[in-house]
Amino acid sequence: MPIPINTSRSVIDEKTLAKEKEVIANEINWYLTTQGPVVVEELITKLKGALTYIHFKNEANVADSLTLAVTSSNCDTLKGFITVNDIYVTKGELSIKFPHYNRGNVVKTTFSPKEPHCLYQLQDVYNHIHKIIEILEHYKLKTYTLEQLNDLIKQTIMFLKKIKFIMSQKEENYVFPYRCNPKNFTPELPSDFVVEFYINMSNIVVAIFNISSSHSSQHQFSSKIIGRVKTIKSGNHLSNNKINPSNEIIVECPSPNLLKFNKLMNDIYDIANNCQYKLKIFLEKQ
Repeated sequence: MPIPINTSRSVIDEKTLAKEKEVIANEINWYLTTQGPVVVEELITKLKGALTYIHFKNEANVADSLTLAVTSSNCDTLKGFITVNDIYVTKGELSIKFPHYNRGNVVKTTFSPKEPHCLYQLQDVYNHIHKIIEILEHYKLKTYTLEQLNDLIKQTIMFLKKIKFIMSQKEENYVFPYRCNPKNFTPELPSDFVVEFYINMSNIVVAIFNISSSHSSQHQFSSKIIGRVKTIKSGNHLSNNKINPSNEIIVECPSPNLLKFNKLMNDIYDIANNCQYKLKIFLEKQ
């Protein structure tokens, strides 16, 4: 006598599997229809808000200027202030004191350029944000396919990572050959002085170099930077110029605008990253 085969279990499994697929499909469709467009719109709104903290203008408006103190903590090697408008340093006053220069006497100078000094990192960041907004607005839809939204968010995160890298790295492309012209200082700085302005996350950095070929490139100096001592080996900077700084002072000036900008950019990154995580789960369930 043949043994009866129970097929009810496989039938139940197939029905359960079909039901699960239907639930997943509905969940994905709900997200792509109701949440995807909201995420894209939120990203656009917040990115436009971020631009207000580094708004690029052709002409500086004095009313929008921000004056930052330039001080090295518990040290008198560099004191003064700089005035920043949008992505420009428009003026400043500096008192510079190198222990091995001019018998340790202070060098006082005023920075008053005919043309504002551009912080090229911020200009690059501005261009990147505009590009993200342009892409998001171009592909802003009432609903998306899973692949469309995933590609859009993936591209957005790629640009956001580039922006974070630009804000955290001092590259010669952003500094040299765009160093401050000695003729923009009154009185004019000595020929062996180099002044740089650049960005390090939420800080505008003022770097002063006293260049001298007579000192050993292995000589070390220390400068106080926002409550901590930074010891610097001569020759680590300006290497592209094939010159060795005999002394340097680097001071970070916290910028309230950049602090707000970076906080908002972190929020934007979190929104995009959370969306990408959900899309990854959906793609795996498909």
